[in-house]
Amino acid sequence: MNAIVLLNLASLFIYIIAVLKIVFVLIRRPSFRGEGTFLLILALIPCYVNVSNVFEHGLAIDYFDEYEGFFKEADSTIKCNKMRG
Repeated sequence: MNAIVLLNLASLFIYIIAVLKIVFVLIRRPSFRGEGTFLLILALIPCYVNVSNVFEHGLAIDYFDEYEGFFKEADSTIKCNKMRG
C-alpha cells in the first residue's frame, strides 16, 4: 500500500467516527434532526470520496472515480451555499 491509500484509510476512519457521533446525538436529541441530517450528509460525502480513492489507488479500480468528482462538486457547493447564509 502506498501513502495515499494509508492517508485515505486514516481519514475514512476519522469520518466514520464523526458519522457515528452524529447518529448518536440524533438518537439522543431528536430536536436536532434538521441540522444533524445536514451534518450527516456533509460527513458521508468525504467517506465516499475516501472509499473511492482507496479503490482507485490501492486496488486499481476506477469505477467510482466519475461519481467521486460529482460528490466533490456537490460537497463544495453545499459548503459554499451554507457559508453565504
